[in-house]
Amino acid sequence: MRCLPAVARDLGLPQPDIVVSELLGSFGDNELSPECLDGVTSFLKPTTINIPQSYTSYAVPIMSLIMHQSIRATGASYYTRGIPGHGRQGPVQLEDGTYDQMYPQGKHAANMDQVYVVFLKQHCRLNDPQLVFQFDHPNFEEKSNERNIELKFPIDRPADVMGFAGYFSMVLYKDVILSTVPATHSKDMISWFPALLPLREFLRVQEGDELTFHIDRKVDDTGVWYEWFASLKVMLSSLVSGSSPATTGVLASSRKGTALLTAVRCHGRRMPRQGKPPILPPAKKVLYHVVHVPWQKPEYVKEMLWRRHVYLNAITSMKQIFEGELKAKEGDRQGVDAMKVEEQDEFEQLLQKNEQRNKKLAQTRAIRDKEEWTELKKEILEEIDSHLTKERQLAEKATEEVRQAIERSASFVDKSNLEARIKEALEKPIVYDFAIDKIGRKISNPAPVKYNEGTPTRQKGRLYDSTLGAGMQTDVDAVRQLSQQMVGVQGEKEEEIHEESKGQ
Repeated sequence: MRCLPAVARDLGLPQPDIVVSELLGSFGDNELSPECLDGVTSFLKPTTINIPQSYTSYAVPIMSLIMHQSIRATGASYYTRGIPGHGRQGPVQLEDGTYDQMYPQGKHAANMDQVYVVFLKQHCRLNDPQLVFQFDHPNFEEKSNERNIELKFPIDRPADVMGFAGYFSMVLYKDVILSTVPATHSKDMISWFPALLPLREFLRVQEGDELTFHIDRKVDDTGVWYEWFASLKVMLSSLVSGSSPATTGVLASSRKGTALLTAVRCHGRRMPRQGKPPILPPAKKVLYHVVHVPWQKPEYVKEMLWRRHVYLNAITSMKQIFEGELKAKEGDRQGVDAMKVEEQDEFEQLLQKNEQRNKKLAQTRAIRDKEEWTELKKEILEEIDSHLTKERQLAEKATEEVRQAIERSASFVDKSNLEARIKEALEKPIVYDFAIDKIGRKISNPAPVKYNEGTPTRQKGRLYDSTLGAGMQTDVDAVRQLSQQMVGVQGEKEEEIHEESKGQ
């Protein structure tokens, strides 16, 4: 963001009229919105509007056992140890590829010394939220983004304070406001959950105590961070009642004679190790980097002054010439206004040409769509005709099959014509007890006889079968006669074949 003005000037971009940003965190400024927006302030116009125009953070002490235990159970992972945002010193990569970093809190970042974004559900607010920090944009006055404040919260019930919940509200433009503060929470807005600034240990308070929240927003060349702790002013009557505080304190007497116990527990950073603290401001030689230009020879200085004089005279002369040309063109109606009018006319002509081209393309597209629809309609109708033809053929085939089945059903045997069919079969018997000679003639023995009602049919097996049981005798004369007939037929067949061969 700090390089954006230089890049915009190099590209010749115009200064913006409105700057819209979405850089707010759950505590308002905890995602470095002030630093990011201040980076482009030098490129803005005096009338530039920032959206949001301002935002304010709020804090309130809360009591939540489950939240305290959840944060306690969350240890610092290996990956968060390599993040330089938890301390003022960068991580160091060791020979084995792992990272090591020394924080003000110790070797690892303490999980109770970080700002969390949580969905507060099982908690109890011990007072109403109070204003913490406020930022306005654009920051043309270049106000520092460092802040510090002390908030005093009267306690009206016994509780164990585990930390402070953070909210914010922002003014987008004029009277358009979005807020996460419970009293003025925007309807149906779930884009931001509250922030949570935990204390390292529970701080037990009683009714009538006064809890003070100290918070600093600090900035240096390496980063931005918060430091916070809580102090407690306890009435002596609460000690007499048997509810001792959870922190050490100093017993003193006020001017009015009321004894008070001031108990303070530091919940910010630990004291740094012996040596230069990491939060001290840099030395002057680092803060104010003065470049000493080496001495130049007098003739060099004289030559440079002369060149500068010539350059300024040339610039002044060119400026006068250009101003004269502009005035002459304005007199001949060729100035800036005339150029604007000409550009407007050219723009209108281009719009007309574009409109004509669009109309022509729309007509061409309409004709093409109509032709495509005609072809598609024709294909659909052909497909429908083909489908109907197939269905008609199938229906005719099925009708013919049904008609043939009906015709065949006329000769079927059912209960109504069973007796007639039996008589017909008996009057016209079909006997399959016959022999076939070599030329295909059927020889039946005995010949089929018509059925006479009341007379049992003759039951006789084949002539050559002699194993039909008692009462069934083979007619030797009939067999002999049949064999003679067969021999005679064979002789006649041989004579016919001999005469045909002789004639050939």
